[in-house]
Amino acid sequence: MADDPSTLSPQRGDLDVTIGSPGPRPAAISNSFPESIGGYRIVRLLGQGGMGAVYEAEQDRPRRSVALKVIKSAWASPDLLHRFQQEFQALGRLHHPGIAQIYEAGAADTGFGSQPFFAMEIIRGQSLTDFADTHQLNTRQRLALMIQVCEAVEHAHQRGIIHRDLKPGNILVDENGQPKILDFGLARVTDSDAKATRQTDMGQLLGTLAYMSPEQFLADPLALDTRSDVYALGVILYELLSHQMPYPMSQLVHEVMQTIQLTDAVALSSIDRAYRGDIETIVAKALEKDKTRRYGSAAELAADIRRHLEDKPITAKSPSASYQVKKFARRHKVLVSAAATVFLVLVAGVVVSTWEAMQARRATATAEALSNFLQNDVLAQASASKQSGPKTKPDPDLKVRTALDRAAASIPGKFDAQPEVEAEIRDTIGQTYTDLGLHPEAQKQLERALDLYRKALGAENPKTLTTMSRLGTAAWHQGKYLEAEALLGQTLEMERRVLGPEHRDTLYSMNNLANVYRGQGKSAQAEALYSETFERRRRVLGPEHPDTLTSMNNLANVYWSQGKYAQAEALYSQAMEIQRRTLGPEHPDTLLSMGNLADTYAKQGKYAQAEPLFSQTMEISRRVLGPEHNRTLGFLSDFASMYQRQGKYALAETHAAAVLAGRRHALGPENSDTMESAADLALAYQSQGKFTESESLAREVLAFNQKKQPDDWQRYRAECLMGASLAGEKKYAEAEPLLLEGYEGMVKRKTRMGWMGVSNWYHLDRAREWNAALYEAWGKPQKAAEWKLRQD
Repeated sequence: MADDPSTLSPQRGDLDVTIGSPGPRPAAISNSFPESIGGYRIVRLLGQGGMGAVYEAEQDRPRRSVALKVIKSAWASPDLLHRFQQEFQALGRLHHPGIAQIYEAGAADTGFGSQPFFAMEIIRGQSLTDFADTHQLNTRQRLALMIQVCEAVEHAHQRGIIHRDLKPGNILVDENGQPKILDFGLARVTDSDAKATRQTDMGQLLGTLAYMSPEQFLADPLALDTRSDVYALGVILYELLSHQMPYPMSQLVHEVMQTIQLTDAVALSSIDRAYRGDIETIVAKALEKDKTRRYGSAAELAADIRRHLEDKPITAKSPSASYQVKKFARRHKVLVSAAATVFLVLVAGVVVSTWEAMQARRATATAEALSNFLQNDVLAQASASKQSGPKTKPDPDLKVRTALDRAAASIPGKFDAQPEVEAEIRDTIGQTYTDLGLHPEAQKQLERALDLYRKALGAENPKTLTTMSRLGTAAWHQGKYLEAEALLGQTLEMERRVLGPEHRDTLYSMNNLANVYRGQGKSAQAEALYSETFERRRRVLGPEHPDTLTSMNNLANVYWSQGKYAQAEALYSQAMEIQRRTLGPEHPDTLLSMGNLADTYAKQGKYAQAEPLFSQTMEISRRVLGPEHNRTLGFLSDFASMYQRQGKYALAETHAAAVLAGRRHALGPENSDTMESAADLALAYQSQGKFTESESLAREVLAFNQKKQPDDWQRYRAECLMGASLAGEKKYAEAEPLLLEGYEGMVKRKTRMGWMGVSNWYHLDRAREWNAALYEAWGKPQKAAEWKLRQD
């Protein structure tokens, strides 16, 4: 809290009100105050408002000064006490440099009855607007300060908390120039388990009128969401820039309500022409009365302000002429009935209305086509009569895969006159195949969708670019790195130009291009792109957004690949804890972090931590994603590798065999993931002395990689596996060239790439050991000794 008690009083026309009937109106607080409240020693009164007072107090353990907000006893009903307890639990989640930390909530008998209180961080500073004026901040500095405020509000929103009373008086700037948001006492919890809080709110209007959004006046908690705080941020930004409110404010509540709900804000450019353009557009979007046209989050508002400061295109657009005319017509119904107004409406809206009508008809036709396809070609397959035919029998256990295959096969010829509709359908089916881990099928559908979108909408249309990015990702999943790099690199270049460098689609393509780089062993490029994507997502979307957490996971993957297990473990663990709380313990993204963390434990020899986490991940993944989903099989593959490294070869064989069977069935034999599983099983066989079985699988893997990936680690690994198996069968002359060629291939690839991951070092070390073992068993001890000492 500030030293100056005026920071607790209404600012520039604020009306602090509480409308409703929670109990009798409390009496004024006496100038005298108790010596202590709830274990806090009272130092002085900082200020008082409608519901209570704020004191400076001292706490003994830990030793610190706090601001103690005490609620008047007349308000302390059982329902309110219950609500405060729920709110405190939610507010305890808030740990951000831009939010005053709340330490404790409780109730104490002060002689005036039981009084609820909050103990919070005491802030010594000025209100946001006073700080900006005192320090004579220019426009850029004021906008930069507002970005910090938005980021703090987004932090609360990410944790399910809406402030509901944002205003300059509740935002103090400390001596370091850090804004701190205060007074979450009116904050509403948005979690589904806080029904009591919502019921308490019913019929009450809480907050400061001048900063309330139009929907907040409805006094219906279900009408409120994070966009109500975005509106308040818009008012604050307007005031911060113009030194006045967006609307003329009456002292009568009903007139204020009517003004905010019906009157447009005074244009910023009419106050200062310097605000014409981006700044005026940004503020206007934040102040939209229709919340669906407002910024969807505080992060989006901050991102647009940052784009303006960086001279980049903003996402907000000025309202169209037809939209402004419609708003005028709604506000002035009598005038609109006059011929002159009708004429104005017609003239202003005729072109746009015609275009909108054409768009509406096009959208309706698209929707009808999609609906018919969904009903007749997809969902109808659940009907026995629809499935039956001269050559088919009804399948009571129809699988999604089967339904998708049949639906995809029925597309040709149906949409020849509607290429965009066909593109949407194929794109959707392609995404579904991807979700099921069926990447070759996904690629086929996405290739056709991309071709149709290019012809119907153009190469740089956002829909075209999105599908192109998905196609590149499908290629990456199949190990087609060159194809994936070309597609994603081209997509990223166009999206940066068309959509901007911080658009969500652009960041998606950046992330997936980094995946491709990592798959190729280009660690420096991968790490740089992952880091850039992570920082942009954290800034634009917030630190706990699912996309941000995906980038955190991927950055950890790069650390893992380089053997930086401690750094990888820290990021995986952080991502997993956030995802468990925000997405749930069974979300696919949470499972990915769990599996990665378990594997990182295993690589560090922390098997006691790795094994139970692997088991938990596998159990959930089998149930949620299915036993043959590629991610489930990936977890099982890592589990097998852990047993292999521990020397538990029988368990490694059991798990690796299950992975190979699953991938052969789900992905087919001619797939890089399937072949990698075959190599893992061959290694488990070889480790147990089952050389014939190992040789057979290694030969199969080698034939595949010679054809598909002639210069790849998997090819050289297969050569060494085959050589080790032949050596085990005492076929030394046959084994030698394979072991030598496999080892030399690895060394040359390492030299050419300048880097390789820890998994490849593992294969190189094993190949060196196999060569030494070959010559040892062959009776050539000198060569065996040379190999034992060899370092490449």
